[in-house]
Amino acid sequence: MSLLNNLIINTIETGAITTVLALIQLVLYKVYPSNYMHVTVEFVLGRLTMVRSDYDVWTIITRELVETERKYVRDLELMQKYAVAVSDSGLFPLHTIHLLFSNLAELLTFQRKFLLRLEATEKLPWQEQRWGQHFVEAEEDFGVYEPYCVNWSGNSLADLPTTNRNPPVSNRILHLQKSMTAFNHLMDFRTEFPAFVVKPVSRVCKYPLLIESLRKISSPDTHQHYDELTTGLAAMKRVVERVNNAERVVDNLQIVVDLRRCVVDWKGHEVDTFGSLLLDETFVVSRAGVERKFLVFLFENIIFFCVNAPGVPPPYNRPRRQTTPLLLKGRVLVTDVKQTESVEANQALPVLQRYCPLDVWWEGEHGLEVLTLCFSYKGERSRWEAQLRQLIRECAERRAHEHSLRRKSRQNFTGRDGGGTFNFDEDPVEESPLG
Repeated sequence: MSLLNNLIINTIETGAITTVLALIQLVLYKVYPSNYMHVTVEFVLGRLTMVRSDYDVWTIITRELVETERKYVRDLELMQKYAVAVSDSGLFPLHTIHLLFSNLAELLTFQRKFLLRLEATEKLPWQEQRWGQHFVEAEEDFGVYEPYCVNWSGNSLADLPTTNRNPPVSNRILHLQKSMTAFNHLMDFRTEFPAFVVKPVSRVCKYPLLIESLRKISSPDTHQHYDELTTGLAAMKRVVERVNNAERVVDNLQIVVDLRRCVVDWKGHEVDTFGSLLLDETFVVSRAGVERKFLVFLFENIIFFCVNAPGVPPPYNRPRRQTTPLLLKGRVLVTDVKQTESVEANQALPVLQRYCPLDVWWEGEHGLEVLTLCFSYKGERSRWEAQLRQLIRECAERRAHEHSLRRKSRQNFTGRDGGGTFNFDEDPVEESPLG
C-alpha cells in the first residue's frame, strides 16, 4: 500500500499515469476478456482520483496558511512602524505606549522567523512537509502572545470600535483619539487601528483550525507526518488555552472590582474571603420547578447568584463591564457542593428553547438539595462542570486532612453554620434559607 501511495504521489502532478493506466486497462481487456483483471486498473484510477483530490485540498490549505501568514507579518510591520512613530514623537509617556502596543516588537520578531520556516516547508514535496512539527517546536515561543492578548483584553482595546459617546472611564485609550490624529497618515487611529490591534488575537486562535483542516484531509496512510499534525494541533490548543486563561485572570480581577461597587448589599459577606473568581455567566437557574435568569459568579469558596436591581432592564448578554446596581439573591458554599451531573435536554421543546442542564447537588439546611444551571451550549456547561468538579475534589482532599480548620473557616466566612441561601422572588427581599 505504501508503494502504491508513493507511485501515485510521485506521478500525480504530471497526470501521465492516467494515460498509462488507461492503456494498460485496454490491453488487459483485449488480452483477457473473460476475467476481471482490467478492473484492478479501475481501482488504481479511483484511488488516484481520491489522492489527487486530497492533494488539491492540501495545497489550497497550505497556500492559505502561508499567504495569510505573509499578510499577517506585513500588517504587524505596518503596526510596528506606527508604534515607532508614536513613540519617537515624545508626545506620550512610556506606559501609554505599552498600553497601546504591548510587546508588539517581540511578537513581530517571532512571527518573522516563523514565517521563514513555513515558506521553506511549502517548497517541499507535500509528503515531506512537516507542518505539525513547526508548531510543536514553537509552542513555548508562542507564549509571546499571552502578554499581548492580556493587554488587549485588560485595557479594553476591544472597545475601541464602540460608538458609545460615553465609553467606560477605565478605557483610557479612547481618550487619546484627538492626540493620535497626528499619525493618521500612517494609520487612522479611530477606523484602522482597532482592526490592526486585534489581528494577533485572531491569528493565534486560527492556527488550530488550519492544522485541523490539514489533519482532516490526510491520514497515516497518505501522509508520513500525520502524527506530527496531531501533536501540532494539541500544542496550539494548549497555546490558545493558556492565552484564554491569562485573559480570564485579568478580566476576572476587573469583574470583582465592579462587583464590589455594584452589589447593593453584600449581607455580611466579605469579598476578600471569596477566593479568586473562576467563572461568571448569565443563565437560567431552575429550582423546584421555578426558573429565573441570574448573573452567576463562581469563586473558589462560594457561588453567588445576582439579579439587576428593580428598574434596570436585564441585558441580553452580560456586559463587558458591570455598571448597574445588582442585588444578591442567593449563595451556595463550595464546601457544601457534593456532586454535579449533566442532564439531557428536553427534546420536546423547540430547538431554540432547549437548554443544556447541569444539576448541582449541595448540602443545604434541610439536607441534600439540587438546583439546575441551564446553559445555552454544551461547551459552556462542560467548562462549568469541570471547574465545579475540580473544586469538589479539592474540598474533599482538604476535608480529609483539615476537618477542624474547615469548620472554623466556615463559621468565620458565613457567620453561622448551614448551607446556602436562595431567593427566587422578584422583589428585593432578604435572603431566605434554601428549602
